[in-house]
Amino acid sequence: MPFIERGFVKKSLFMIALPVVLLFASGFDSTLVKEYKAGKYKTVCRKGMHAYYQGRKDEHFAALVGVACANNDSINFLGILQRNLVGSPSMRSTASYFSALLLQKRLIYQFMIDGIDLSGFRLPKYDHVLSVVFDKLSKGDFESLGGVTNMIKINEKDRTIFVSVSDDKPAKVLVDEYKDAKLLKRHWYQ
Repeated sequence: MPFIERGFVKKSLFMIALPVVLLFASGFDSTLVKEYKAGKYKTVCRKGMHAYYQGRKDEHFAALVGVACANNDSINFLGILQRNLVGSPSMRSTASYFSALLLQKRLIYQFMIDGIDLSGFRLPKYDHVLSVVFDKLSKGDFESLGGVTNMIKINEKDRTIFVSVSDDKPAKVLVDEYKDAKLLKRHWYQ
């Protein structure tokens, strides 16, 4: 399994921010960039994917939309967007980030639903909650609540993360982030 050194991950995080900086520096000043700067990631992801399907496929645009989609937990779109990110080291690094999140999402789902062993997997660790959860699961650094893997507690520096499986058909993996016993955010993945 691939393993990437932590120094590369820090460098990669810088490279992920680079597309946004390049968009600003190049005079690209669209509504999407303004909404991105305002933290309206859901809107940027939705509108950006619409524009992408209408033919807007330049790298910097795809990177901006992809980072917004990742921030909004719209992980499935990343597989589509990462295909065009090949023209420079920063774009390829961004594509690797998108691919890692997709794989981590899928492997967490298999762990929670099918009980697969993640201990042999080593993937880059990013700040995204999927990456944090995957890293802890692959290292066995979690607590099974009730003796089953469909409810897991992960202690992170400043928060506690609970991972569980919904009763929906098909099931969803729920990731709840808590700080001081207060729910910060619920994520769900399928």
